[in-house]
Amino acid sequence: MAASARAAPAPLHVVVIGIAVLWSVPTVVLLISSFRPPEAITSTGWWQAAGEALTLSNLPRGARAAGMGRAFANSLLITVPATLLVLLVAAAAAYAFAWMPFPGRNALLLLVVALLVVPLQMTLIPVLRIYGHITIDVEMPMLGRNLWGVSSYTGIWAAHTAYGLPFAVFLLRNFFAALPRDLIEAAQLDGASDWTIFWRVIIPLSVPALAALAIFQFLWTWNDLLVALVLLGDPQLAPMTLQITNLVSSFGASCELLTAAAFISMAVPLVVFFAFQRFSVQGILVGATKGWEPAMARVLFDHVIKCFDGVLAVNDLEIEVIDGEFLVLVGPSGCGKSTTLRMLAGLDDVNEGAIYIADRRVDDVAAKDRDIAMVIQT
Repeated sequence: MAASARAAPAPLHVVVIGIAVLWSVPTVVLLISSFRPPEAITSTGWWQAAGEALTLSNLPRGARAAGMGRAFANSLLITVPATLLVLLVAAAAAYAFAWMPFPGRNALLLLVVALLVVPLQMTLIPVLRIYGHITIDVEMPMLGRNLWGVSSYTGIWAAHTAYGLPFAVFLLRNFFAALPRDLIEAAQLDGASDWTIFWRVIIPLSVPALAALAIFQFLWTWNDLLVALVLLGDPQLAPMTLQITNLVSSFGASCELLTAAAFISMAVPLVVFFAFQRFSVQGILVGATKGWEPAMARVLFDHVIKCFDGVLAVNDLEIEVIDGEFLVLVGPSGCGKSTTLRMLAGLDDVNEGAIYIADRRVDDVAAKDRDIAMVIQT
């Protein structure tokens, strides 16, 4: 029974690995082609690259081709503000939908979620017409050719923010609503306003969801071609995706420049994703669960000793709390209850011994990195 249970996930793992390999083929092809000489690209396939003389000249040539450096800066100027705007607006809206009762809240939330099914392409012509009527023709060096409307950074920031809000509000609202109501009510009893609860309670507890949303919004905006093609008429404001498409016509015979520039464009999203992928998975899974169930783990104090200025506060403490077990520390004042909790939370250092959480030694780990939701004494 145990052997079959362990072997059961094997087919699933094979399928997942196969999908991952298949999904990675275009990236591998692009990488290999970026290092192949021009004559090899035009004469043989990428799978025949083994044994060929590769070259490193394609990447610097691709970076310098047709203003790719300026396009890289434009992509950052478009993507970073658009991502931050979505995070800020969606978090505020999600908090209102989750914890601020007002008339028509559910109907308005349903309307926002329903916008997820509206194809982006259907909105481009109406948005372009609106932008054409309200374009503010005031040249701003940092905001594009116009202050607002077509050929302006502010215009495309607003467009990406609007297109990203339905999913962002949906994701964050589910996460916020799953947080413990006791935390919100305790803050309200202490006289905290909604603004204070939002910034001091909700945001710190929602870092995984916010990081996951930031990854998705950054990738979507960085890889966007259609919105930039429609709303940015000035070639000086073109992002990398738009500039790479121009390489097809400008350097049609130089395929190695196209593949090199495309791989350079992929570098930033890859770095962002791999740097924050754990937040991506954690944020989506926690926000998708119904209710809030804190993760339990085994806690072990292994011969812990703590002294304050030579005074022994905790002497050779050895306690094990298994997964799901409830433990109450009872004793007179000064017996070490608070010190024990503070050492578990990372607020006090351990002089001797070790503390383990889920078989991970944490006495030398910073408090913020211990994955502890709350340590309280009452």
